[in-house]
Amino acid sequence: EEKFRNLIENAPVGIALISQQGIIRDANAAVAGLFGFDSKEELSGKQIGDFYFRSDDRELFLQHLEEGTAFALETLMINRNGEQIWLMETAVKQDFPDGEKGYVSILEDINLRKENEEKIRAYQGNLEDLIRERTRDLEESNRQLTKLYKAIEFSPVSVVITDAAGNIEYVNPHFLEITGYNRTEAIGNNMRFIKSEDT
Repeated sequence: EEKFRNLIENAPVGIALISQQGIIRDANAAVAGLFGFDSKEELSGKQIGDFYFRSDDRELFLQHLEEGTAFALETLMINRNGEQIWLMETAVKQDFPDGEKGYVSILEDINLRKENEEKIRAYQGNLEDLIRERTRDLEESNRQLTKLYKAIEFSPVSVVITDAAGNIEYVNPHFLEITGYNRTEAIGNNMRFIKSEDT
């Protein structure tokens, strides 16, 4: 029994024995620390329900407990100073030696994980906003390019686009009309191919 108690007392997570009425009968130092108490003796006899931030969470906890199977819930609680703390609460029903019924509750601090999750959500939100903004910019650019393309395609003058070496990459319909070449013949050729012997 002494070894078992030492194991519980030095556990890195909070372990508490809680009566069916929600009274904390016993707890290790980790539980006292989680709720802002200097010792487990200060915590003993307190009503666990007083530490729940939302009464709905307590009702959900009791509902799971009534089902009789071990379970774990992420629960927002408050310490003695009124500060919010996120705990992973795992519990299983337990009959105490004096015949009273209750449960063993294991409480693990998950504040850091919750903070990281919140940062990730904020980052995702910012990223989604950035993607939406970039998408709008691209859609506007595409609209402008479409207008420009139509203007060039229906231009009454010849328009030719080449690379730096003079090889044709694009010609508009007016160019094809006045030269008599088709697009396949023009694309890839050097502009020199339309030069006459007199030019």
